Amino acid sequence: MKNKAMNALVEMGMPANIKGFRYIAEAMALFEADEVWAQKCRCCITSCP
Repeated sequence: MKNKAMNALVEMGMPANIKGFRYIAEAMALFEADEVWAQKCRCCITSCP
């Protein structure tokens, strides 16, 4: 999944040499792999009660 995320980021035009590129790809992979983690992150972002 991480490679798929990296490829998607590059296809969207994000250069692979910027700081944080790998972290963004890892976060995308976590969202795909762990639904509980993803739900917690969505709540933090959207301020779920």
